Amino acid sequence: MIPTSRRDHPERREVRLPEVEGSHVHNMKHVAYFGSPGSFSHMAADAYFQNEIDSEFYSSLYARVKTRKTRQLLHKVDMISHTALSTLFKSIADGENRFGVVPLENSTTGSIAATYDGILSSRLSLSGEVLLHIHHHLLGKTKGKKAREITACYSHPAAISQCDRFFKNHPGMTPKFTSDTASAAKEAGEAKSDTVAAIASRLASHLYHLTIMKESIEDNKNNFTRFGIIEKRKNTEGEKMSIGSTQASGEQGS
Repeated sequence: MIPTSRRDHPERREVRLPEVEGSHVHNMKHVAYFGSPGSFSHMAADAYFQNEIDSEFYSSLYARVKTRKTRQLLHKVDMISHTALSTLFKSIADGENRFGVVPLENSTTGSIAATYDGILSSRLSLSGEVLLHIHHHLLGKTKGKKAREITACYSHPAAISQCDRFFKNHPGMTPKFTSDTASAAKEAGEAKSDTVAAIASRLASHLYHLTIMKESIEDNKNNFTRFGIIEKRKNTEGEKMSIGSTQASGEQGS
């Protein structure tokens, strides 16, 4: 169950990595995540594998990890960005990457059908979880720019849906869909116009040199997303995937 308050998930957490066996050692530090650098999946991957990243971006992070055979990861891992879930799943199934980090469900928009379908069809397994408290920020190019001056706002459809009230209060702002929130920030940063904005994370604002115009514009302040740590399924007789019976909706995560 996704928590609805900080009390459900304290900041202190134990983060561990599944055991690495035999031929997997060569790629044990290759972790694929969904989205461009700065996506929420990127943040979840860094939290789970204890990668080196400025802790200020995790002031509202609450992580929970469920694993089987585990051990502590002691070295920095290589994070590989995938802006399409299909290529991410293939990279793990083919052994190119050892682990993947993908969104499973959001407390507002529900389960993500594309993720569950991809895990099952690619014969991957779920070996861990990370829970993030999601805050969506309006990011712009020019400091001092007002939200009412923005004419177009880029983001992932799920993020835009989670900020529905904000768009209703700013009818002059047209939503533009992107593959993930970080790609939205990148696109806004590359735009020639300063009346273009993006909805994305604080980390994305840092990576793409954008200004936070308005913080935490999500409708539900208890907005959580559960991310799964996936890997190639071991050929274990009788092994079952608990995710197989999960009811899913059509939205992808951000």
